[in-house]
Amino acid sequence: MKSLEQLKIDQKNNGWLWKIEHPNDERALLNGCQTDFNAAEKIRKFFEKLLKIPGASGGMVPFVLLDWWYSKILAPLYGWKRKDGRRRFDKGFITTAKKSGKSTVLSGLPLFAITADGEEEAEAYSTAVDRDQAAIIYKKTDRMVKLSESLSRVIHRVPSQKRLLHDASGSWYEAISSDADSAEGKNPHLLIADELHVWKDRQFFSSLMYGDIRRSQPLFLMITTAGDDEECIGYEEYQFARDLLDPNNDFYSESHFAFIAEADKERNWDDPEGWIEACPSLSDWGTTAIEKLEAKCLEAKKTPRKQRDFKRYICNWWVNVNEKPWINIDDWRACKSDLLDHGGEKTWGGLDLSRTMDLTALCMAFSADDCIEYFWRFWCPKDRIREHEDNWRVPLSTWIREGWVIATPGNSVDYAWVRREISGIMLDELGKPLEGKWENNFSDKYVIQTIGFDPWNSSKIITELNEYDGVSMVPVRQGYASLNSPCKEIERRIADKKIRHGGNPVMDWMIRNCITDDDPAGNIKPSKKKSRQKIDGVSAMVIATHEFMLAVDKSSKYEKEGMTVL
Repeated sequence: MKSLEQLKIDQKNNGWLWKIEHPNDERALLNGCQTDFNAAEKIRKFFEKLLKIPGASGGMVPFVLLDWWYSKILAPLYGWKRKDGRRRFDKGFITTAKKSGKSTVLSGLPLFAITADGEEEAEAYSTAVDRDQAAIIYKKTDRMVKLSESLSRVIHRVPSQKRLLHDASGSWYEAISSDADSAEGKNPHLLIADELHVWKDRQFFSSLMYGDIRRSQPLFLMITTAGDDEECIGYEEYQFARDLLDPNNDFYSESHFAFIAEADKERNWDDPEGWIEACPSLSDWGTTAIEKLEAKCLEAKKTPRKQRDFKRYICNWWVNVNEKPWINIDDWRACKSDLLDHGGEKTWGGLDLSRTMDLTALCMAFSADDCIEYFWRFWCPKDRIREHEDNWRVPLSTWIREGWVIATPGNSVDYAWVRREISGIMLDELGKPLEGKWENNFSDKYVIQTIGFDPWNSSKIITELNEYDGVSMVPVRQGYASLNSPCKEIERRIADKKIRHGGNPVMDWMIRNCITDDDPAGNIKPSKKKSRQKIDGVSAMVIATHEFMLAVDKSSKYEKEGMTVL
């Protein structure tokens, strides 16, 4: 098998002009993917030879793609191939600031899809939440056909239906809007979902997403500028894309493409360098465009509303998404360490039962010199793996294969399974205890002192563990009085690197998700309502820390009074 470096050299020797540096691309090479420069050039030449757009000085000129549109987006989308020759990417998320040329570039893609992509009876669609927005790309595409002698000879225009037909291949392009019926029965070869920041209709979105399964190399492109609603589908996809692009994130998807152009969050919003980061086209437009933005920037400094709009449209920042994660992910990762073998040692736990259809999390806290070491066990229902992967946008199947999550049979978490892993007690089909114990259960492996739980979300398993299995289950109320101290202790220990964890990828995801509530006195606690996704492991860690701290406090008290703690 060739080394990664040799594979990179091969791509360069085969004509690929761009460096391959991102971990996802490197992993794709190792998995057998290849780059095809001729395929990338085919889309560029199609635009330049067959399409025309208004020129800067008036008149119509050939559509020469800006370098960043070609090298950063279209070349990888169309030039990366799987080992069987099909396109690598079947889904793509692209976000840039306003006036970066999104609609104009995207208008050319349906014409390529129905005339030049080698797909018989190809269906291409552009779609948006309302008819007016859906028509924007169609109008530009239709005009490109009218201005092209070659395309106008082979494409039949049906403006009343917002449809373009290529009779030779039986292919067509159509603009549709977001009523659920219009998505049913589609089999798209190309699908462009425009301005995703205003999309909320999950039924329509899902109907489109799963409509291409019969195609050999479909392409679903999601396009948007930043929005102001974190509950929309666009923000969910943005978060997924951001995670995908994070080189320090172990999340990998071979088939998803992501491109995010936004001003660096460390810059001030009035820094012109950030405007160029969010809209790379500014580099090609000269100083006049920057001067116009500088004037708008001065206006924006006078009113909060204009400043908010400037951040959104020019910096491409999501606004009203002001809550920052509780714990900085880099600080958390700095505490990653191989865990000690704590067999036979005391431990304090936190159990977050959540909903039986989602995740159940157990965190165990151990004393290790002057540090706390944390270990987690997660359980999820086996029959909902695919559903959760789609909704949470995480590699749940991979986590299960690697042992980070246990999939229990059925469509809800099997609490009998959870119980036997904690206490070792096994039950028959009627729920009666069996002889013997489940091997490697936590009660036999460790000396469990207490396991805290949320009494508001209590269930039968708590009674069984506590009254029948001999596990000391302690209610921990989820208010500031109970959770502020362990939260502050976790913050302090992370800052001092007095926490150790084993680099659990599920916890990496949940740490990035977690946002806290705070009161006027400065007390904090994790907020499942505010957090962007699941934080069950964080909640379990806070509860486990609560129990650990109580034990330490009692131990200190007894030592001061001259008593021996057994």
